[in-house]
Amino acid sequence: RNYGDFLNLFADVKLTDSLIVRIGRQELLYGNQRLVSPLDWANVRRTFEGIKVMAKTDDWDIDGFYTQLVTVDPNDLDEADYDQPFYGCHLAYKGCESATLEAYYFGYDNDNAGPITGDFSLHTFGARLHGEIDDWLFEIEGGPQFGRQSGLGVDHEAIFCTCGVGRKLDKLLPWSPTVWLYYDYASGNNVGGDFNRFNQLFPLAHKYFGFIDAVQRSNIEAPNLLITANPTDKLSLLIWYWHFMANQDTDIVPAIGGTPPQSTGSKDLGDELDVIVKYQFGPRSNILFGWSHFWRGNKILAPNDADLFYTQWELNF
Repeated sequence: RNYGDFLNLFADVKLTDSLIVRIGRQELLYGNQRLVSPLDWANVRRTFEGIKVMAKTDDWDIDGFYTQLVTVDPNDLDEADYDQPFYGCHLAYKGCESATLEAYYFGYDNDNAGPITGDFSLHTFGARLHGEIDDWLFEIEGGPQFGRQSGLGVDHEAIFCTCGVGRKLDKLLPWSPTVWLYYDYASGNNVGGDFNRFNQLFPLAHKYFGFIDAVQRSNIEAPNLLITANPTDKLSLLIWYWHFMANQDTDIVPAIGGTPPQSTGSKDLGDELDVIVKYQFGPRSNILFGWSHFWRGNKILAPNDADLFYTQWELNF
């Protein structure tokens, strides 16, 4: 809930034709939103407050920023939390005809009290390569994360990786289908020693680990199959199937919307099927129907599986 606020309130200063400085409240979005996103799915979009420097050339996009996370206050104007600075840089090279290469560093400190959820300083380095060659699609992203977990009194060492290969089949099959096979990995915490559970930072996690929101990008291994198709010019279809496994059976797999009780003796988290059907009325309006089912595995101690059905109408103006 947020009865009224500013999501974006900034000034841009153009220093040269290719260099701009942005100061104020602003949304951040990098790469495929696996680590940094405005979180378009939520009722209140995510925003930050600070300064960003943007440089653009024919082949390069380079951003550097230092901001603080803006936390939501439903009844008053939101304010930046100066105990949660988020800073870093992002580079994208677009000089290759068939691929784009991105590299980044993100730093995130949280000086608020609380083990794991606060009192830490994290540094994430990563790279992403994606592109298309003769109807074959590919994407790989990943990197290490290290720092300190002061609330636990240990160092932080973690890693994540996503690998995907896809194929456009519009020349071979009706409905112009595209098929992707992905494997997602994010480390979990071992018993004893450093803390190893990957911190997903500020992602659009809803997009990548099932629409029921049972999984974060933490302590997870997930092979998944994505199929998209267009039966007609106005009708589109998405089918996404996931198999979820904990990277470490002794650690929990955090959920986005509330983590259920979990066994510390099993890696079998479960499976999820997501289906979306969207009809495009025209250039500015569509209606969408979605259904998801989560088959719980032995790691989840809750007694029931989960179902989600939703519909939405979108109007752009």
